[in-house]
Amino acid sequence: MRHVLPILTLILLAGPAVAQSLDELPPDVAAVSKDAVAACRKIGGTPDYEPLDLVKLVNFGKSEAYLIDTRALRCKDGKNARKDGRLHCRDDHCKIIVMVPASGDRFNIAYRNLVERWSAAGDGLDVTINNQTIRLTLRNGGLAEK
Repeated sequence: MRHVLPILTLILLAGPAVAQSLDELPPDVAAVSKDAVAACRKIGGTPDYEPLDLVKLVNFGKSEAYLIDTRALRCKDGKNARKDGRLHCRDDHCKIIVMVPASGDRFNIAYRNLVERWSAAGDGLDVTINNQTIRLTLRNGGLAEK
């Protein structure tokens, strides 16, 4: 069951919840997440998403990054949204945004792309684009193909 909620619960992949709303996320991550949701309102729609699916904390070995998975967001009655309500998707690819730690409590966008699917494993992130899987690892404050 989907609920229209003003809050987002953040979870660790296969772990406990670490935040109860977008406002509890680091400011940079909250801003990007809110922009994804606001895009639906801008076209006259109502955002609809499962709270545990939009933003995830992904483990990259000794560091963590936030992953915003727009596949979890539906836009009800929005102009220009797809029939299934997905706004940030094209064909079977949807946008993910990976934000990595910068200085202090800042986070930078290290990866943004339309992907078929993604999975976190070990110290990296596997993304599949056009049936080809790419392994991304955290290096020098960004994500690099391995």
